Amino acid sequence: MDTGSYRGYRCDDGPVAYFVVERAADGKDVIHVQDVVLHARKLEVLYEMRDDDHTDADAPDLIAACILSTLLEDRFRGQADSVDYINIKTKTTLTLPYGPI
Repeated sequence: MDTGSYRGYRCDDGPVAYFVVERAADGKDVIHVQDVVLHARKLEVLYEMRDDDHTDADAPDLIAACILSTLLEDRFRGQADSVDYINIKTKTTLTLPYGPI
């Protein structure tokens, strides 16, 4: 997947803030990241898929590239060894090492 065709941004909707991964070509929201939390060297990313053209298999690459590395400027490097990507609707979880894209 060409993660360069996507971008991430933070959305502040009143008292609620979340991150969005959108397809750059048409501005369509692909993923909403509800929370990014560090727990004892494991990063937990809670997300929701917003586009039927993408699956949970796409989420880690897109979130890592557009949110963790770019938007959050890789601030968890050295603090997290792994990332749990958790779909909040389906409870599907994928655990991957935290590392360069």
